[in-house]
Amino acid sequence: MKAYVSITKQHIIFSGTTPYGHDYIVYLNPEDKKIHVNAHFYGSQCCMYYDRILCNTLEELETLSESEIQNQAYNAWMDGAHS
Repeated sequence: MKAYVSITKQHIIFSGTTPYGHDYIVYLNPEDKKIHVNAHFYGSQCCMYYDRILCNTLEELETLSESEIQNQAYNAWMDGAHS
Protein backbone atom coordinates (compact mmCIF):
# COMPACT_ATOMS: atom_id res chain seq x y z
CA MET A 1 0.00 0.00 0.00
CA LYS A 2 1.24 3.49 -0.82
CA ALA A 3 1.64 5.67 2.26
CA TYR A 4 0.05 8.73 0.61
CA VAL A 5 -2.60 9.38 -2.00
CA SER A 6 -2.87 12.71 -3.80
CA ILE A 7 -6.24 14.39 -4.04
CA THR A 8 -7.49 17.72 -5.37
CA LYS A 9 -9.95 20.14 -3.81
CA GLN A 10 -12.63 18.78 -6.13
CA HIS A 11 -12.24 15.33 -4.50
CA ILE A 12 -13.08 16.70 -1.02
CA ILE A 13 -16.76 16.34 -0.19
CA PHE A 14 -16.60 17.97 3.26
CA SER A 15 -14.43 18.31 6.34
CA GLY A 16 -15.06 18.30 10.04
CA THR A 17 -13.69 17.75 13.50
CA THR A 18 -14.41 14.80 15.78
CA PRO A 19 -15.67 15.42 19.33
CA TYR A 20 -12.10 14.52 20.38
CA GLY A 21 -10.58 17.34 18.34
CA HIS A 22 -9.24 15.42 15.34
CA ASP A 23 -9.74 17.15 11.99
CA TYR A 24 -10.86 14.96 9.11
CA ILE A 25 -11.91 15.11 5.50
CA VAL A 26 -14.41 13.01 3.61
CA TYR A 27 -13.33 12.62 0.00
CA LEU A 28 -13.75 10.65 -3.19
CA ASN A 29 -10.59 8.57 -3.58
CA PRO A 30 -9.34 9.06 -7.15
CA GLU A 31 -7.81 5.58 -7.23
CA ASP A 32 -10.62 3.28 -6.05
CA LYS A 33 -13.57 5.69 -6.64
CA LYS A 34 -14.95 5.06 -3.13
CA ILE A 35 -15.81 7.54 -0.40
CA HIS A 36 -13.11 7.68 2.30
CA VAL A 37 -12.54 9.49 5.58
CA ASN A 38 -9.01 10.59 6.43
CA ALA A 39 -7.70 11.99 9.71
CA HIS A 40 -4.14 12.89 8.67
CA PHE A 41 -3.68 15.09 5.62
CA TYR A 42 -1.52 17.95 4.39
CA GLY A 43 -2.73 19.98 1.47
CA SER A 44 -3.33 17.48 -1.31
CA GLN A 45 -1.68 14.50 0.43
CA CYS A 46 -3.64 12.00 2.56
CA CYS A 47 -1.75 9.49 4.69
CA MET A 48 -3.35 6.13 4.05
CA TYR A 49 -2.50 4.84 7.54
CA TYR A 50 -5.14 7.27 8.87
CA ASP A 51 -7.75 6.40 6.26
CA ARG A 52 -10.93 4.33 6.12
CA ILE A 53 -13.47 3.56 3.43
CA LEU A 54 -16.83 5.01 4.48
CA CYS A 55 -18.97 3.74 1.61
CA ASN A 56 -19.09 3.10 -2.13
CA THR A 57 -21.25 5.96 -3.42
CA LEU A 58 -22.47 9.47 -2.62
CA GLU A 59 -25.96 8.02 -2.20
CA GLU A 60 -24.70 5.71 0.54
CA LEU A 61 -22.87 8.62 2.18
CA GLU A 62 -26.16 10.51 2.49
CA THR A 63 -27.53 7.68 4.66
CA LEU A 64 -24.75 8.00 7.26
CA SER A 65 -25.29 10.18 10.31
CA GLU A 66 -22.79 12.81 11.40
CA SER A 67 -22.06 10.67 14.45
CA GLU A 68 -21.29 7.60 12.30
CA ILE A 69 -18.91 9.62 10.14
CA GLN A 70 -17.19 11.17 13.17
CA ASN A 71 -16.78 7.72 14.73
CA GLN A 72 -15.14 6.42 11.57
CA ALA A 73 -12.88 9.49 11.45
CA TYR A 74 -11.81 8.90 15.06
CA ASN A 75 -11.21 5.21 14.32
CA ALA A 76 -9.13 6.20 11.27
CA TRP A 77 -7.05 8.41 13.57
CA MET A 78 -6.57 5.52 15.99
CA ASP A 79 -5.62 3.14 13.15
CA GLY A 80 -2.86 5.51 12.09
CA ALA A 81 -1.69 6.09 15.63
CA HIS A 82 -1.22 2.34 16.05
CA SER A 83 0.64 1.80 12.77
